[in-house]
Amino acid sequence: MSGDLSTEFAPPLDIVERYFIAAALMLALLFVLLISEPSIILGGSVSFRTAAATHFATLGFISMVMIGALYQMTPVILEVRIYSYPLARLQFWIYLIGTIGIIASFFFGNFKMVTVFVEILTLAVILFAVNIGISLFRIKRWKINGVFIVLGIIHFVLAAITANFLIASLNHNIGISFKDLLFFHIDFAAVGWLLFIIIGALLELFPMFLLSRGYNTIPSKIGAVLLLAVIWLPVAGKLLKINIPVFFEISLFIVSSVLIIYQVLMIYQKRMRRRLDIPLSASRAAFLFFAAAIITKVAGLSWQLAGFLFFIGFCGTLIFGQLYKIFPFLVWFHRYGSLIGKEKVPMLADMLDSKIMRYQEVSWYIAIALVSIGLIAQTTAPIIIGSTTAIFSIGAFAVNFKKVHRHLKTI
Repeated sequence: MSGDLSTEFAPPLDIVERYFIAAALMLALLFVLLISEPSIILGGSVSFRTAAATHFATLGFISMVMIGALYQMTPVILEVRIYSYPLARLQFWIYLIGTIGIIASFFFGNFKMVTVFVEILTLAVILFAVNIGISLFRIKRWKINGVFIVLGIIHFVLAAITANFLIASLNHNIGISFKDLLFFHIDFAAVGWLLFIIIGALLELFPMFLLSRGYNTIPSKIGAVLLLAVIWLPVAGKLLKINIPVFFEISLFIVSSVLIIYQVLMIYQKRMRRRLDIPLSASRAAFLFFAAAIITKVAGLSWQLAGFLFFIGFCGTLIFGQLYKIFPFLVWFHRYGSLIGKEKVPMLADMLDSKIMRYQEVSWYIAIALVSIGLIAQTTAPIIIGSTTAIFSIGAFAVNFKKVHRHLKTI
């Protein structure tokens, strides 16, 4: 059971904060793109601008948040300081340049520049892995969360490396087809990087915020093992020219997904905090989007809808829910941690505007519903309206973010 955090190892707030700010801007720009060209996520074909939209979501938003969160979570969960704060700050700028460059290159259809910026991004990912990796060598007491973090980062590096091979395969015969390399890239990024980090965070943050006790973590551990099989069996099959039945792969993925959702339900059932606030309700709703994304994918329906429900519905909703918990705590800890017992300090709930938070939550769900309707009906109007609604939702989140940040200026 998790939930014990060691705040003495927490990094400077600016390291984490810059990732969160950049991620929110990237998400807003994604929806600006969908307003201007909603057709890029319709139909069965994939264009350069479809790739731009995808990487806005994956590199610009989700991975940006996850890297920032890992710079915070790794020290406080595993009780070890980040190896180098200057390296973390440098890596942010390299990652940002690589991400913006990749998205811009896809948007303007300049594939030669994609190659350059993929190499820059790969450098940033390797620097991140090295910074966290050296930190991990100092760990005195390992937790299962740490294992999930390591697995996630390994697959993040592999996703970056396969992106380079993916590009190389277009001009050279490297013995692996472009189609197979694309599969590896998506497999490592979406399943290996995103889901392993999410499971690791889930086992630490959910119990802490819900005050859960006495639950069993076996479902998530079995689910993680099955996820490894989901990732590596198809990879091994393609590399060794062995036919792995698709039905078997899908079955493994369904079982692993069910176990992850079941783990979340167990944590909720064992919670002492019976009434859920807005952030925790959003985190719960995120797993409904996760289930919807899995059903859409397994049923062979629109891959765009499945991707949208996974990246924006599941990951986006989960991120907003957790950031409403994480960021106020970080600001509160840095501003008021030393004043506890000496003077009156604000409650965490008082740092956020609940009305704005409720508006952000409702408008976010409306945006997801409208874009999903557009994807199902293959029409642009709901996508444009939904994307516009999403931008207002992100703006509401930014207002609350700013309100929390003002506490740092009261010193």
